[in-house]
Amino acid sequence: MEKVFGWEGLEAAFAALAPGRILWTDDLVLAEAAKFELGVERVWTQAVVEHLAIRGLIDAAVVGEAHAKLMGFNYQVTQFRGSVIVAALRVSNGSLDRFPMRQMIEAFKPLAVDVANRNTALLMFGEFVLTLSLEPLLPETKCVATKALLDAFPTDVTTKAQLEAIRVQCGHLMRLNPTGQRDFLACFDQWKREKLGL
Repeated sequence: MEKVFGWEGLEAAFAALAPGRILWTDDLVLAEAAKFELGVERVWTQAVVEHLAIRGLIDAAVVGEAHAKLMGFNYQVTQFRGSVIVAALRVSNGSLDRFPMRQMIEAFKPLAVDVANRNTALLMFGEFVLTLSLEPLLPETKCVATKALLDAFPTDVTTKAQLEAIRVQCGHLMRLNPTGQRDFLACFDQWKREKLGL
């Protein structure tokens, strides 16, 4: 085990054997080996962040930014939502090409393309739009990010209809935010003209 995980990994696994201790690792292979070989329990960073948030020890914005950074560091098993994509945009200061927004878009693309995950991607996109409308960012910045996610979806007839339904639903949900509603609808319609020629 020392050859595979190094002295530090092995030491951490053995330290987790003490009563009241737990192995904190994001290395799934180490976690599974330590559990199987030594019987230790483990926790990972995203779970710790969620636990701290549930206990009210950290703010929801910090949680979103932590998840976005985990995605940026290519933690492949990190789960994310639309609000985490907004947090990634915030951390990257509105740039699509900076950490962690660049990695977040790359993680979103396979969900949008895969038919089995399309509904998840659409829900994420809807949450992204609604959360983004409340952010103090320039409308142009919001629109560029919105278009980047829209570009991830294929342009088949079914997906176009689904995106149009999301447009309508988000528009209805933003009635109490008329500026955000107007900006989103204008951005979506501009994307439709540019991408789909409609």
